[in-house]
Amino acid sequence: MKKLTLILLPVLWVTGCQTMKKVDAGPFKLNSGAVVMLEQDWTQFPKAWHSAESTLLTQDGLSLNQLHLVTVEDGDTFLSENSKSSEYPVYKKGMSVIKQVDFLTANLSRLGLENLQERNVKPAKIGGYDGITMNLDGQYSSGLNMRARVAMAETDQGLNLVIFFAPSSHYYAKDIASVNRMIETIQFPSSKS
Repeated sequence: MKKLTLILLPVLWVTGCQTMKKVDAGPFKLNSGAVVMLEQDWTQFPKAWHSAESTLLTQDGLSLNQLHLVTVEDGDTFLSENSKSSEYPVYKKGMSVIKQVDFLTANLSRLGLENLQERNVKPAKIGGYDGITMNLDGQYSSGLNMRARVAMAETDQGLNLVIFFAPSSHYYAKDIASVNRMIETIQFPSSKS
């Protein structure tokens, strides 16, 4: 028992005793003030446990599915590590949609997704704002094929991103219908709806 305690104490100290928490189905308010309706319970990972500047939810564990909900402010990046560094792509308010897609894919490649290919890029209303939805295909260096669903829209707060990715073989199909319905429910603080 002493060995287990000696191992766990540094882990708890480094993470600030933060733990994962259950997020119940229903309305879920993000740090940006946006609200989405979750159809099912999710698990939220504390910010100290991941490098993305997002609310990070999962159903089955981070290697099996991730749902990132984030608002990237002007001059910032999707990743928290060295977020002001020129090595990381930075969002600029008013970027073209093509540059927004490039910004996103460059940041996702920093999270380990390789060979990203955009598919089905379409204009969409996201929370009353003009935006786009799209699918991405890629893989991790291990060879695991991943698929992502993305919705993005620029508001006064910044570039709002909903990114769901999971292995394309099973986990993507398991949750994508629920994620698509959740995207349809997003409401921004000063929504134009």
